[in-house]
Amino acid sequence: RVRFADALGLELAQVKVFNAGEDPSVPLHVLSRLAINSDLCCSSQDLEFTLQCLVPDFSPPVEATDFGERLGRQLVCLERVTCSDLGISGTVRVRNVAFEKQVAVRYTFSDWRNAHEAAARWRGPAGAAGTEDVFAF
Repeated sequence: RVRFADALGLELAQVKVFNAGEDPSVPLHVLSRLAINSDLCCSSQDLEFTLQCLVPDFSPPVEATDFGERLGRQLVCLERVTCSDLGISGTVRVRNVAFEKQVAVRYTFSDWRNAHEAAARWRGPAGAAGTEDVFAF
């Protein structure tokens, strides 16, 4: 049996207005659905919500002694990766073998069962005499 809210004299929509200076009140049942990707601890008075933080499992490749040599061979090398609550960002160094370049970064959290791709934007020249470019994602 299906009944619609308006047939019961109820509103079809609820409008809530939030001011930029105040935090919205999020019901616990909504927060509990986010527990898949987070640690959620609730007590009778406090609600603590912590997002998982990613940390690269490698040193920044640009700091390796053979970085320049690898860039010369491969023409494209990851420089560094930064992880934060807002996501993953980083830079890629590309040898300047052509004026037009399209750079994208593909990454995974699931051993490549699925992957994400982020377009990188040109940030500026690098290297001696502009022989390389830096792209940020």
